[in-house]
Amino acid sequence: MESVFHIAVRRRGAAVHLTPRGELDSEAGPVFDRVRSALDADVDVAVCDMGRLEFMDVSGLHHLLDLAHAANARGVAFLAWRWQGQPARLLTLIDGPGRFVTAAGADRATVAALLRHDAQARASAARHCGIDTLRTQQPAAAAS
Repeated sequence: MESVFHIAVRRRGAAVHLTPRGELDSEAGPVFDRVRSALDADVDVAVCDMGRLEFMDVSGLHHLLDLAHAANARGVAFLAWRWQGQPARLLTLIDGPGRFVTAAGADRATVAALLRHDAQARASAARHCGIDTLRTQQPAAAAS
């Protein structure tokens, strides 16, 4: 069964919360084109929750990097977090001793810096944009 890729977009004030789901590969371009339009002049921060991404290949990583570069060019802080599974392993390869991926002339350290932000960097970016807290709505826990 083929996994359909999409990105849920939620707007909260000057922040856009993105949640990619499915398999991020070379065919994801049109999805990213639609997401780019959500990064309008009123957006200060784009937070990308990678926790539901099942798979990402290098072509998909390039789509994500293109979005991050476009956001940064518009003055939008781009944060990607909750990496897990195969996509996290791909980033581990990038962070490793070899040079596996470059995008738009970015070196390995730049790629990692764009996509792996620690809690301190997220908090700093949020303070810079005047946002006290970026929260995701968590569904109520199911009764046992």
